[in-house]
Amino acid sequence: MGMTGEGMARVLVFGPCTIMGGGGMDTYILNCFSRMENIDIHIAKIYPNILYEKKYLDFGMKVIRFVNPRKNLFKSIYQIYKYIKYQNINVIYMNMGRAFLFFPLVPIIISKILKIKKVIIHAHSSSTNNLIRKIFHIVSRNWFILTSTRLACSDLAGKWFFKNNYIIINNAIDLNLFSFSSSERNIVRKKLNIENNYVIGYVGRMTMEKNTIFLLDTFYEAQKLNNMKLLLIGQGVMENKIRERCKVLNIEDKVIILKHRNDVSSLLQAMDYFLLPSFFEGFPMVLVEAQAAGLRCLVSDTVSRTVALTNLVEFKALNEGSFLWAKHICDNLTYERNISPIKTLTDKGFNIVDEARRVEAIILN
Repeated sequence: MGMTGEGMARVLVFGPCTIMGGGGMDTYILNCFSRMENIDIHIAKIYPNILYEKKYLDFGMKVIRFVNPRKNLFKSIYQIYKYIKYQNINVIYMNMGRAFLFFPLVPIIISKILKIKKVIIHAHSSSTNNLIRKIFHIVSRNWFILTSTRLACSDLAGKWFFKNNYIIINNAIDLNLFSFSSSERNIVRKKLNIENNYVIGYVGRMTMEKNTIFLLDTFYEAQKLNNMKLLLIGQGVMENKIRERCKVLNIEDKVIILKHRNDVSSLLQAMDYFLLPSFFEGFPMVLVEAQAAGLRCLVSDTVSRTVALTNLVEFKALNEGSFLWAKHICDNLTYERNISPIKTLTDKGFNIVDEARRVEAIILN
C-alpha cells in the first residue's frame, strides 16, 4: 500500500469508522485492507478520532476527515466530491450496517458525475430494531441497483440489503492470533485477578440490539450457581444502563468492564464461556474469534446458524429466559480447550489472508 501509479486502484473506503467506532466492521476494514499490496487505500472519517487510525497510517493508508453531514450536509458533499475528483479515486467501497439517505446516495451520485465505474457496497448486518431506521433502509437500498458490486457477510445480510445478486465475503480473521494458548490464558487471568473464577465473556458494542441487559440477567442467575466473573469488553450507548443494572442486581464486584481493547485475542483466552444474546446480527466476527480460541459460545437463535463453524457454538431462544440460559452455561463449563478449531475454520474459508485476496481481486477486476 501507499504505492502510486497511473493504473493503480485508488479506493476511498467508507465504514463505521465514519460514524461510530468499536464494532466488528472496523476490525474487518483493518484486517482486510491492511493485507492488500497493490491498492492505494484512503479511509474516510467524520470524527476527530476513529478506531485503528494509527494502525491505518502505520500500514501506509491515508486517513481523510470530511465534515460530519449531520452538521453541514452541503459542505460534506462538496468535500467528498472534491477529494474523489482531485485524488483520482477510481473505486468507492462502502461498508454498511444499514442504508440511510446520505450513504449510499451521496457517494453513488458523485460516482455517476465523475464516471467512477467501480462502486462496492459491503453489507455487514441483517436487520435493525429501530422502525424509523428500518423504513429508511428499505427506501434507501433501492439505490444499490446503481452500484457495480454487492458484497455481504452472510446470506441474511445479503437478502436484507440486496435481495439477490451478491457475493458472500466471510468475516475472516487472523486465525493464528486467536489460537488457544494455556500460558497466555494463565497470564491474563492472573493480571485480571480472576484465576479462581469461571469467566463468562462478551465482546462488542454496548447497544440495544446486542441485548446486553439480558446478558447481565443471565450472568446474575449463573453466578448464584458457580463462583463466576463477567468480562465485558466494549463500549456504547448502553454502558450507563449496564452499570445501573449491575447495581440493581448487586453484582458490581463481579463484573469487569474493560471498554474498547486492542488485546481481544488474549482476553478471549481468559474466558470459559462466551455469550451473544443479540436480537440480530449480520455475521458476528467475534464468534469466529471465540471459536478460533476454542471457546464455547451460547448464542441467541435469532443469529444465523451459519456462524456455527465448529461444534463450539450452541443456540438458545431468548424467550426461554435468563435462568435457563444460565443453567445451560453452568452445565457445560467443563471441556477441553485446544487448537483444533483453527484447521476447521481455515478449511471453511475464515482465514483473513485468503479472504483479503478475494476482496483485492474484486477491487482490481
